[in-house]
Amino acid sequence: MIKLDETNDKRKIPIYVIFLSLVLLAALVRLPGMFSEFWFDEIWTLNIAKSANSTIDIFTKIRNSNNHHLNTLFFYLLGDRKHWELYRLHSFFAGIGTVVLSWFIARKMGRLEALLASILTCCSYLLIHFSSEARGYALVIFFAFASYLALQDFAEKQRWFSAVVFWFCVCLGFLSHLMYMNFFIAAVAWLLFKLFGKYKNKVYVTAYFFKCFGVPLVFLLCFYIFAVRGLVVEEASFRLIDILIKTLSHSGGGPAAGPIAAIVGITAAGLTLFAIVQLSDDKKSEWVFYLTVIFLLPAVALSIKRPGVLYERYFLISIAFNLVVSSHALAWLYRKNLVAKIAMAVLLFLFIAGNGINTFRFFKYGRGNYLESLLYMAEHTPGNIITISSDHDAINGAVIDYYRKFLPKDKIIKYIPNTSRYVEQTPMWLIIHHKGPIRPTPPNMFGVGSNIYERVKYTTYPYCLSGFDWLIYRRKIPDSI
Repeated sequence: MIKLDETNDKRKIPIYVIFLSLVLLAALVRLPGMFSEFWFDEIWTLNIAKSANSTIDIFTKIRNSNNHHLNTLFFYLLGDRKHWELYRLHSFFAGIGTVVLSWFIARKMGRLEALLASILTCCSYLLIHFSSEARGYALVIFFAFASYLALQDFAEKQRWFSAVVFWFCVCLGFLSHLMYMNFFIAAVAWLLFKLFGKYKNKVYVTAYFFKCFGVPLVFLLCFYIFAVRGLVVEEASFRLIDILIKTLSHSGGGPAAGPIAAIVGITAAGLTLFAIVQLSDDKKSEWVFYLTVIFLLPAVALSIKRPGVLYERYFLISIAFNLVVSSHALAWLYRKNLVAKIAMAVLLFLFIAGNGINTFRFFKYGRGNYLESLLYMAEHTPGNIITISSDHDAINGAVIDYYRKFLPKDKIIKYIPNTSRYVEQTPMWLIIHHKGPIRPTPPNMFGVGSNIYERVKYTTYPYCLSGFDWLIYRRKIPDSI
């Protein structure tokens, strides 16, 4: 059994060795995803950044839900680069930083909790995935963790330095992604609970509170007026129960759907609730924060109004803090008896194994096969002009437009819009995009007028958190023109 030690006892593994090993592992498991396909939302962000005339435009003029402000700013400063991995660097380092911060957050509960929290955040497929994607999700988790550490330090020592660090992290958190609000409200609830439980003087409590939250509240008001008001949110159809099952299951290392996903999700939620109860029994006020950020706020938000769009990634802050507090439950089991130790070891093994399988599938299938498909079409098209149409002009058109620069110089793509593909010109190729495996299996051929299209390429893959796959159909009857 691994023993942690902060002394110079040579028989035990120094704690800093374990810490640095986990940081290195976190970097290694996040690196392969950096090289997977640049998918539509990232390409969309690049187009948004290229449309901005200045950095000010990013924060004041672009009112689109895909504009994660710090992420778009990073794109803007980098400019148009051929190597899309560069756009993901900030997410990569934020993902590693999240593992580091999880150690220090959980360290307040104990050394074993610090080790377990780092293992959970290091191996989480959800955190690995979004640490290799050029969007604001890895950043918002990092700044939520940093904010929580600063807030805890302020609550204990009332230092102005901690308050200033908290202000800074709050501003960057909101600029990373609007779902930072989930953390912010939970932080407000926790600090007020702690203050009213400790002090009876309401004037003192008010002054104490605004010393910490005054500047962030002013920033939030300005942020809403200049950057958020009038925001356009894209609509998408979804089944709430499916999203919740996928989220809970993936948080515990389970599959995306099915009976096993439900079992894993219930187990993960139960372990989290158990940890929160233990914190409450130990008279630690942090239970209020974890209960609010993980369960109460998502439940209230979903019950008040069904959102126009909902994805698993919108629960990432809840999931990240869930991993931290779950370390307390696992550590509690380890400290009980032999049976509890075995249960803890089994749960940890299943978590690592399940997340490892999901991560392996992500590395294998990536976020799509866009460039590979376009190169295939270029290779199998006689002449220089590649005529393509698809089932969605905006999404597929943007992806095609981005990847066309990677094709051989003698190959030119002519995209024919969906509405005119059978009127103005019959395309040689048709692209049908989808997310996850198609049930039932798509047809091998279908006819359109006098033309027959044959499916020539289809790489199915398990459910992926972002990206989509292409079905490639080729026209069998050539143009009569």
